[in-house]
Amino acid sequence: MSKKNPYRAAGTFAGPSYVVREADRSIMRAIRQNQRYPYLLSPRQSGKSSLVVRTIGELKHTSIKTSFIDLSVFSPEILINYDRFVNKILSDIAHGLQVDYS
Repeated sequence: MSKKNPYRAAGTFAGPSYVVREADRSIMRAIRQNQRYPYLLSPRQSGKSSLVVRTIGELKHTSIKTSFIDLSVFSPEILINYDRFVNKILSDIAHGLQVDYS
């Protein structure tokens, strides 16, 4: 991608040619109203990652803190032990929010 061509064929995108969708408006509205917004399943290449990246970017300009946790990098040992799994998620969230978790 260059400044001459701001379009991207794959991957996350929050650049100048991002098309704001109803999902973008819905998730921001739900967050502002303190609702849960389940965005669990969607076909590949439908913009889930871009939605997350754009939402996190928009929330940086508010008093709402965010934390991004990638579950795909968790080791299998953590995934089979509930207590270790929950502790890892809480620890990663605290790290993302820059708060102490002991």
